Amino acid sequence: MNPGPDKLTDNPCLLLLFSEVMRHGVKIGSYHKKKDLLSRPDVIHIHFPEWFVRWKRPWLAPLDVVAILGLLWLARRRGAVLVWTGHDLEPHELSRPRLWRAYNRLFISQVDLLISFSEGATSLLVERHPRLARVSTVVVPHGHYRDYYTAQPQAATLRQELKLDDRPVLLCFGLIRPYKNLPGIIRAWRQLSEPRPQLVIAGRPMGSEIAEAIEQEAGDSTDVHLLLRFIHGDEVPTIFATADVVLMPYMARSALNSGVAHLALSLSRPAVLNATPANQNLRDVFGGEWVWLCDGTPEDALRTALVAAATPRPETLDLDVINYKRLAAETIGAYSDAIARRGAH
Repeated sequence: MNPGPDKLTDNPCLLLLFSEVMRHGVKIGSYHKKKDLLSRPDVIHIHFPEWFVRWKRPWLAPLDVVAILGLLWLARRRGAVLVWTGHDLEPHELSRPRLWRAYNRLFISQVDLLISFSEGATSLLVERHPRLARVSTVVVPHGHYRDYYTAQPQAATLRQELKLDDRPVLLCFGLIRPYKNLPGIIRAWRQLSEPRPQLVIAGRPMGSEIAEAIEQEAGDSTDVHLLLRFIHGDEVPTIFATADVVLMPYMARSALNSGVAHLALSLSRPAVLNATPANQNLRDVFGGEWVWLCDGTPEDALRTALVAAATPRPETLDLDVINYKRLAAETIGAYSDAIARRGAH
């Protein structure tokens, strides 16, 4: 049992992974309603525990917490194995932090298997949530997006529309949320000496407040290009082909792994990330010419991006190490081992 289809399409790597898992004969049911947890699955695989709780409804959130934790407990009593893939250290936006901490603590106490994307990610998760030190763990890397975003890029057309010149183009991409600190990146960009690189920000803001903050920082600059809207899938290859480097110096409180980093690598664009153990592992796998690490400040991220833009690299990055046939086999193996351990107990 995994996230419902709306969540799978929100995160294409899940859709790609579980499509491949099903080709191995594994039957997967998507979560829609709480009663689905009582359908006697062998495995309940949760990616984002916060999705189960309606945090913005004060009177419903505590009821959801009690209901979900109780149903997970009952499902495990009936033989299900609870697997959690740790995408983030915690939700990026916490509307009810006390309730979240209680919910997360009790959720983790029921986890039978933690899947993380790297050894570095595992260490960060255990450091943040010490209860995970008692949980079995396995590393199954994040998959690539190359087979999902297949539209032919039209970079020349977009460059002409945005009136880009030969200076480096730095891209900030994806759903715009506070932890990505895009106003801070624009402020740091303004402090660069001329000629400054060109900055493209593409993605839908979570709310009007953050959109206004970005627009205010950008001001009337002709070198900051704002595409503050939902980006359709067929536009993604064009936007990345237009960029020289992708920036992701996210605030470290919640961020652990970056889907945008894997998207950049999938489309053969270098990524600038915070120097965390998880991102260091990513650099070890793909090389320093593709994964660039900074100290987490927008200023250092921009300096690092300019060096990355000037550094030669192959035209295409080999992604075989994170192909979905391999990742599906590793995921199924992790399920089987967890079920066997549960049966032995």
